[in-house]
Amino acid sequence: MLLLLAVLSGCSAKATGRPRARTDEARVTPPSGGLVYFRKLPHGPTDLWIQSLDGKTHHPLTSSGRVVLLPRNGFMPGPWGGAAISPEGRRVAYAEFEVEDASSPSTSRGPVGGWTALFVVNADGTARRKVVDLRQQPLPEGKVRAGSFIWSDDGRNLVYVLKAPSTKDDGWSCPHVTLQSVDVESGRVTPLSEAQPLSHVTLLGWAVARGEVSLYGACTPLPEVDSGITYPIPEGRFIVFRPGDGTSWQQRALAPSLSPRGTLVFIPSRPRSQAPPSLQRLESPEPTREIPLELPARYEARLAWLHHSPTALVSASPGAWPPGECDGAHPRQRILFRLDAETGLLHRVRDEASGLNVVAVSPDDRYVLVGLLTGESSVIFICGQVPLEALYLVSREDLESELSLDALRRRAVPLTPPRQWSSSGAFPEYVGWVR
Repeated sequence: MLLLLAVLSGCSAKATGRPRARTDEARVTPPSGGLVYFRKLPHGPTDLWIQSLDGKTHHPLTSSGRVVLLPRNGFMPGPWGGAAISPEGRRVAYAEFEVEDASSPSTSRGPVGGWTALFVVNADGTARRKVVDLRQQPLPEGKVRAGSFIWSDDGRNLVYVLKAPSTKDDGWSCPHVTLQSVDVESGRVTPLSEAQPLSHVTLLGWAVARGEVSLYGACTPLPEVDSGITYPIPEGRFIVFRPGDGTSWQQRALAPSLSPRGTLVFIPSRPRSQAPPSLQRLESPEPTREIPLELPARYEARLAWLHHSPTALVSASPGAWPPGECDGAHPRQRILFRLDAETGLLHRVRDEASGLNVVAVSPDDRYVLVGLLTGESSVIFICGQVPLEALYLVSREDLESELSLDALRRRAVPLTPPRQWSSSGAFPEYVGWVR
């Protein structure tokens, strides 16, 4: 009888295509390393901190109080800007602003806005040094604003964005954006591009061997009219720029997500288009192959890439446009898929994932940062009681098993106190993993 039950149990588990739900509630054993995150005091300065993956210890990585907290573009996923972790996970680049008035450290004064200097520091706090100081470089005319920056995929350089006012005084033209790179060892700065009319620019990747910089850019918002109401939709574009010859390839897109190796881009939606979410292969000299995703009709999708295989976790929810007054105040219906990016096939992982926010996958692909519901606040707003969530570390095996969300939470490692449900913009202060 015991043998028969074991055989039947094994067959049942195999039929689902997912690991069986575990009955024990032993918590995940946290891996080594830590998480980099922004810590901003109320109405005060900002610094970077390191949090252990068991959630028990925190220590500062910076202490100047001048780390820049660049706001995210509303149409881009991911953490706040102002810091970037190197590809090998052992160094952190961060931006600071000059303070001329110590009593008012919240803004940068002078000809440069955003940030004025880039620093690099080891994840253990050693070998801190300045690699860029914009106050000591020739800059475009007018008030220049320094923005997004990323590491090259070989970890040797940083590329960053400079925005200068448009030469047209018509009140509508976008700023002129240029790209510059800095060699982290020598501090040598090299221009990468001529000025281009763009506004919101987020750098996504720099593949040195292919000579390609990938970025998201948006210019003047264009109106969308629905039922007599006008909604501004930015003319967002995913752009692959080749500094070597100045050529580029681009496609309309909102909130694109580049794979860790820079060979695939996920395009959730396109401005003024009903096209479904898709994957685009970035094949030189021009991307030609688009892989549509078989999602339920009118569903929106967000994606978290794995690092060692062309695979991703996809969170899909029914679309809501135009957004309602209470849209995002409560969890919507959500399905969690695992995506095979080579074929575009989606495998259902969780049919009920409404209270689950996937934030990021660990560098070894074994763990996932997720937001999980913990209850409801006693505060009641116009949209009702506010759900609360906290950030947890879970094993990917548990996440892709048949464990209920309650059981998953009991097995996970809590990393933050509960906070108000954040819909798709979950825990933007967490920059990433260090080793």
